[in-house]
Amino acid sequence: PRTSEMKEKRSLISLEGMVDQADEVVIPRIKRFSDVAKEDRIYPRDFINALNINREVAVYMPDNEKLNEYLHTKGEDCIVLIMSASSWEL
Repeated sequence: PRTSEMKEKRSLISLEGMVDQADEVVIPRIKRFSDVAKEDRIYPRDFINALNINREVAVYMPDNEKLNEYLHTKGEDCIVLIMSASSWEL
């Protein structure tokens, strides 16, 4: 699913099981949509909980500097998938 279309908690069902085969998933800053009611709005913890429904592989790392440092420590043999990366800067 396109993360830009994921505005409401009910859309999180599409993420369940998506990253079960991954060793690790790092999620950068997640945009919150002000046009969605607070009780229906997706917050970072909701996104991470949906991804971690079967296995705990996803972590939220909203700080760009810490995210860059973390990725640089992984080495060249690491495959990286960036989700919701519109706010991430190298």
